[in-house]
Amino acid sequence: VVDPFWGASTPAGIAALPKLVEKAGQDELRKALVFAVEHLGGAEVSPEELEGVDHALAVGVVELVAAAVKARADEETILADMAGLGIAGGAAKDVAMAVSRGRGRMMDHGDEAGRGFPRLEETRWRVDVTISNTALSRVLKPTVLMQLTLSDGSVRRVEVDAEKLQQLRFHAASALSSMQAMR
Repeated sequence: VVDPFWGASTPAGIAALPKLVEKAGQDELRKALVFAVEHLGGAEVSPEELEGVDHALAVGVVELVAAAVKARADEETILADMAGLGIAGGAAKDVAMAVSRGRGRMMDHGDEAGRGFPRLEETRWRVDVTISNTALSRVLKPTVLMQLTLSDGSVRRVEVDAEKLQQLRFHAASALSSMQAMR
């Protein structure tokens, strides 16, 4: 799978699913899917609902469904990525249908619960140049001031000099390059 919806590295729970689904069968997978959609949708789920379902299967299915919802993967993408993982046919169709039917409820609950890190909503920046200060008559030192507004409403202010900004830019570019090389 070139670019699966769960990200560059396959989580252990998802990687184990092909063998678990094959061993468990369609009925057990469907119970795990119902549990995953209800759990991620915010419903109270009792342990009795998971009777007869392998724990590892339930964990993997919850992880898979959560990743599909988070990535906003459509049915076609889910089917293709599941086939690449080694799960095809009826099992893949069941997963795709469960995600598409429960997506709205799961996304609403995820927004209410505020899971994950806040997203960057707005960025404002400016460059200030210090012409002089009390110690030196001529400084001419640029600094970058950034104001980051996050989705949780918080506002962060960052001030960096030109040298630190270049280091930050270099390290960000190196990290992106490394991530591209891992593909």
